[in-house]
Amino acid sequence: MPARLARRTDDEPQIVEDLDERALAEQTAAVRSASSQQLHQPTRPHVTIPPNAWGEPQLRPAAQRRLQTALRKHTWESPMSAERTQSVLLLEAALRALGLDVERSMTTHTYTRSVVIVPIPAVASVTRLSAGTDHPLDIDVFALRPAPSAELTMVRLERLEQQNLPTARALLRAFAAALPRPPWRFTLRQRLQPGTGLLDPTYRTARLQFEALLGDDVR
Repeated sequence: MPARLARRTDDEPQIVEDLDERALAEQTAAVRSASSQQLHQPTRPHVTIPPNAWGEPQLRPAAQRRLQTALRKHTWESPMSAERTQSVLLLEAALRALGLDVERSMTTHTYTRSVVIVPIPAVASVTRLSAGTDHPLDIDVFALRPAPSAELTMVRLERLEQQNLPTARALLRAFAAALPRPPWRFTLRQRLQPGTGLLDPTYRTARLQFEALLGDDVR
């Protein structure tokens, strides 16, 4: 069963709140420290903006509905096949190539993962890239662990709106072009990692979510 973020609802028990505060604080500090060390790189990758970066994609009706939902919630989120550290560096380079000033910050998210049928609280380190001034866009990158030996990278766009949608599309197109494999395409090894499986809907979710923003660019 794939890991999922813990979200507060009126009728859902807050499993994360039951976690011992000291243990959670220690886990959070360890995650932040490890993440900061991984992202300290002496060189930055170079990203080229593709010619079609600013084009208006053709969206199927289902993709249009998912896009409208994302705009209404001002949030778009998807799993992806790229590794977390690589994704952060490439997304930051793509934002700079688009001529945007970028600020990087660190935070954490708590989520639950299921071991057998028992939900276990966990902490994910989040790297946030904030870009733009008039209509700012926040890009969060973090990794969930559906199992101790498995990792699933997530990307989330916050403060998404119609005005910065072209920037979001150009960013994701440049990011996808810089990767050896599109972020919505998973290898067989990734599909077979512990905690997930070939029938896991996570992989199809990635393609559908990217399609909501990039339309027929997703193949």
